[in-house]
Amino acid sequence: MSRCRKRTALRRTRGVSILEVMIGLALSAIVLVGIHSSHRAQAHALQSHSAAFALQDMARGSLDLMVREVRMAGYDPSGAALPVAPGPACPGVSQGLTEATATRVHILADLGGDGTTVGPAEDVIYELGAPFDRILRTDSGGTAVLAENIASDGLVFRYFDTSDPPVEFVPAPSLTAAERDCVGTISVVVRLTTPNPDPQIHSDLTSQASSQVAIRSRALGNF
Repeated sequence: MSRCRKRTALRRTRGVSILEVMIGLALSAIVLVGIHSSHRAQAHALQSHSAAFALQDMARGSLDLMVREVRMAGYDPSGAALPVAPGPACPGVSQGLTEATATRVHILADLGGDGTTVGPAEDVIYELGAPFDRILRTDSGGTAVLAENIASDGLVFRYFDTSDPPVEFVPAPSLTAAERDCVGTISVVVRLTTPNPDPQIHSDLTSQASSQVAIRSRALGNF
């Protein structure tokens, strides 16, 4: 075998150099870092979406319960459970709305038809509870927290009469008895907020749900 052929054979069989190994390791490290970063970003995004869905469910669940119960304010099938408004503004209306502010509403209803309002869900208060980061519901069974992480304007009630177009009563800080007697619709807004679990996003997650509640016993045309 000639000297030239021997040198070529040696070059082909000498193996991998340290430089080539280092380059390979560096490339592998770059790929692994990219995979890890992608996985971490996907995990944070999943946490963010899960937190957003949970917040939305809490807002909607709280609102749905309020809507069902506020709609029944003043319900008195026997006519014996609630006093009747004397007028002159809206005479003859069952006085089932006993307190109305921008962040608190107190309703009465004889759901059992027994002439009293002492049963479960018959004497109910909804309010933005101290330290003003929770929605509280109170009835004869006690006080329960419906939602937490409430924004500063996270629970807002607005009150309207039954005229067309409706006229808004503005609490200052509460509606008067005459104004409460004439309320036909209550607007409810629930707005929740919580820190985003994704450390790359510095803005909070928010969820808002709202509804216009027509009080059943005060349907348009009853006054």
